[in-house]
Amino acid sequence: MLPFASLAFDFRGNGLSSGQTSYGSYLDEAQDIKSIVDYVNSGRIDGYQCFVLNVMGGGDTVVPEEDVWEYDRIMRLSAPDTTRVTTSVVPGASHFWSATHELGALQVVVNSWLNSVLPLAKL
Repeated sequence: MLPFASLAFDFRGNGLSSGQTSYGSYLDEAQDIKSIVDYVNSGRIDGYQCFVLNVMGGGDTVVPEEDVWEYDRIMRLSAPDTTRVTTSVVPGASHFWSATHELGALQVVVNSWLNSVLPLAKL
């Protein structure tokens, strides 16, 4: 087993999640993300690696592309081991992915990160 936990979620009102979908306001989505961060920080997950991966818009709302490197700087300030913090931008990726080349680019980013922290891991 790999030494990290995986957590998947839908924003409220999406997929099979309860709640009501909101349009035009991201306050509910921000609260959903805060709840996830609180859960991860609660110590209830048995794993020590954290990989934040967004493919459906939450991250592009929370961290707009023009602010991604400021976000990276802040993440490094709070990380106990900054050599394990990696920020990658997949070129052309947006709220709505429409091309398979984006998935290939994402696999390259994830494989690169996994190889840096767990040299034997492969997707």
